[in-house]
Amino acid sequence: MVIIDSILRRVGVVLPSRLSVNGFALVCVIWLSGFHSTVLAHDPGLSYVKILVKPSHINVDLSVARRDIELLQQIDLNGDDRVSGDEMVNVDLMLRKMAPSWVSLEVDNKPVTGVVSALKYDPSDALHFSLEYPRSDTGVTHYRAGLIARLPLGHRQFIGIYQIGELTQNEVLSASHDDVELHLRLVPLWRQSVNYLIQGVWHIWIGYDHILFLLVMLLPAVLVIEKGRWHPRRGFKSTLLQVVKIVSAFTLAHSITLSLAALDLLRLNLALVETVIAASVVVAAVNNLRPFVANRVWLMAFAFGLIHGFGFASALASLGLPTMSKGIALVGFNVGVELGQLAIIALAFPVIFMLRKHAMYRPLILRAGSVAIAVAASIWLAERIPDVNLASILISPV
Repeated sequence: MVIIDSILRRVGVVLPSRLSVNGFALVCVIWLSGFHSTVLAHDPGLSYVKILVKPSHINVDLSVARRDIELLQQIDLNGDDRVSGDEMVNVDLMLRKMAPSWVSLEVDNKPVTGVVSALKYDPSDALHFSLEYPRSDTGVTHYRAGLIARLPLGHRQFIGIYQIGELTQNEVLSASHDDVELHLRLVPLWRQSVNYLIQGVWHIWIGYDHILFLLVMLLPAVLVIEKGRWHPRRGFKSTLLQVVKIVSAFTLAHSITLSLAALDLLRLNLALVETVIAASVVVAAVNNLRPFVANRVWLMAFAFGLIHGFGFASALASLGLPTMSKGIALVGFNVGVELGQLAIIALAFPVIFMLRKHAMYRPLILRAGSVAIAVAASIWLAERIPDVNLASILISPV
């Protein structure tokens, strides 16, 4: 434990005598172990379904992370260099047999048989299945996500139902709510915008990397650098102004790139985007320990916000943009992201503002908190770097 105390002192974390190093270490281990579970669940813990309702049939397009497939079947689909041609054919046949049990449609509580019409691998580390079902307008149609029960608790599945090119229904399914009734009718545009707004709020709340970036930027917002050291800001107005500058810079930046990517005007490789997002959290945390961007943290928020916007765009792309109301969907999703973000700030800011003058704020909340966040983000970074394909860094599907 002397070693732990020495390491903490090197980064400027000095523990008070009344706080035992053993107790502090135990808290950190528990905190990080909990965070690591969410880190591991962030990428493979999501699947996406697009349901296209057509006059004669219903198409169900399912996107599943390859790591989830491997977890289910204990097979490796990460590259042709490790799976022979014959093995890949066998895997293809296996997946075609498995897919209908991962999703299902029921009419009046009776299963409807679906047929796998397509199976595709893509460089974004996902598998895409397309299943076709006969349509029925005479009974109540339910979609059931059988995949969720086979995966670890916490998996979420995003559902988008489309009719005549328009998003008519959005749902988020989980282990406790794995089915949904399909409303085979169009809904007003205002309902569509509300659906996208809700998805924007939900995405920021489950985007642990986005949340950590916001929090690690807020921690020094209630302080100011004077003579090379952090000191509490003196007034509520100046402190709030600093927070507004940081949040506004981040919002402006990610709104720009979210719009460009969603409208298919500019796209970056998704694996690269996710990797840089993790790196942004590490950099912001290190800045709290050894400030290299002192009283202009908003500049860092803007720079990294541009990358975070591409991350938001990937979530919006998975939901799909309706052809006739693309602008409404984009605005609704972006507003949802901002509302979710403001809710987090509204909870965090009053707490850190009240604690900013406390003797424990700088050593424990700012420094120790930043160390813990840097460690968690470094785990993300280590997991995501191998997924970056250097041959397709500039452009790939979002």
